[in-house]
Amino acid sequence: LAVSVLVYKLFERRQRFKVDRSGVDRVDAMDDAEFLRFLEELFNRLGYTVERSAPSGTGSAAFLLREGGERTAGYGFRTAKQVGLREMQEVMSAKTTFGCRRGIAVTTGTFNYPSQAVARREDIELWDRRALADRMLQAGMKRPGE
Repeated sequence: LAVSVLVYKLFERRQRFKVDRSGVDRVDAMDDAEFLRFLEELFNRLGYTVERSAPSGTGSAAFLLREGGERTAGYGFRTAKQVGLREMQEVMSAKTTFGCRRGIAVTTGTFNYPSQAVARREDIELWDRRALADRMLQAGMKRPGE
């Protein structure tokens, strides 16, 4: 049991370090237009072509991603709160609007359990704060806004 606790604590510490190193904290301070530009740059660096829409004015934004021949609906939520079912309905609506089978939902917060269940059923990939930090590091975006 002690070994398991130690391994878990080391894992948590490593995850916190990655989040801190990524600069995701700067994303929290962005306005809607900056957040949309940030997501566009992130997805471009990850190999997607991005067709954006206007920011919603509520800390979220929908956009169309293309990678190869596949179209994916993207939706970003800049929030410290948990993303729930209402927000997942927005992602599903973006999938329908853009005519996509898949979706990617990105948040600076976390996803609650019901939203995770919907995502699994509706083929929506979820990027919470930790996953976002990982993707930022993967894309070479160490400190957005600098």
